[in-house]
Amino acid sequence: MKASVLSRMSGPLCDHVLDRKGSARELEEMEEGERERLEQMLEAADRAERSAVRWTNALNVWCGVGASREEARPRVAAGMEAFYQLPYENFERWSPAGTPEQIAEFLVPYVESGCSLFNLIVQAGDAEEAVGAAGEIRRLVRDEIGT
Repeated sequence: MKASVLSRMSGPLCDHVLDRKGSARELEEMEEGERERLEQMLEAADRAERSAVRWTNALNVWCGVGASREEARPRVAAGMEAFYQLPYENFERWSPAGTPEQIAEFLVPYVESGCSLFNLIVQAGDAEEAVGAAGEIRRLVRDEIGT
């Protein structure tokens, strides 16, 4: 479905839909298109008398955490392949693997482009490591963006 059609449909029907296609490094190139789609959605929402909707741009991110990218990559690959029954390589550019610092670095451009909520699906050595990494990633992102 073309982005403009999706934007016109989502304004009256959905609270928040953005068509994001690309890695964090490509967001700068897409910024104008994202703004245009958001404007289209807001205009469609106004016409449907839904202008009071509070917009939140959220992103689900699978990530593998470890002492290095080499340790973390197989963790997220195994989790995603088991869940989706597809090769990790299909998702790799959107699913970072590495230290909490590397994951935070991956997420910051999304925050700078308007994302205000992340749902991290952390794949780690165990649950304790996953929870600790999620907290550390949160702290690092907040420190980077100044909140």
